[in-house]
Amino acid sequence: LKDYPEIELLSTVVGDRKAYRDAMSDGVGVVEMSNSKAKAEIQLLAQEIF
Repeated sequence: LKDYPEIELLSTVVGDRKAYRDAMSDGVGVVEMSNSKAKAEIQLLAQEIF
């Protein structure tokens, strides 16, 4: 990434959570599930992007 200074790293860290796999296999979004930590990570990521 040093070669591309125009690309900025995001500060939000998204962990490797079972909830993400469960959401995909259940056909739902992470924010629709009851895992509050996974839900918070995705909401923070979305806020940072938008």
